[in-house]
Amino acid sequence: MDNITNYVGQPIFSQLLYLIDNASIDSVCKKYAADKYTKKLTFKDHLTTMLYTVFSGCTSIREVQTGLELCAGKLNHFDLKQVPARSTLSDGNKKRSSKVFGALYQSLSFPRRVSASGL
Repeated sequence: MDNITNYVGQPIFSQLLYLIDNASIDSVCKKYAADKYTKKLTFKDHLTTMLYTVFSGCTSIREVQTGLELCAGKLNHFDLKQVPARSTLSDGNKKRSSKVFGALYQSLSFPRRVSASGL
């Protein structure tokens, strides 16, 4: 059977997070020291929160926090222990470099898209 059967009954966002390898996250986190001087918002939690922001179409930190609080029963699917506070998210956005997110994106392997001409 195909691995697709692992997705039955899981929320779509959880399936999206499953596609990102934890080894890639750990590797990029160590390379860029993304968790240095952090107490509450780890790189993985920050990544999950930012992906939720994009996936749900949130436009403010207040919307992100409210949306995650509404999903409080499903935080285990997101691999979050608690909803980050607005101030914690704001500090994470200010202090953590966007280069670490770019490096993680570059480390992911996606299937190549073939153009209509076959090149």
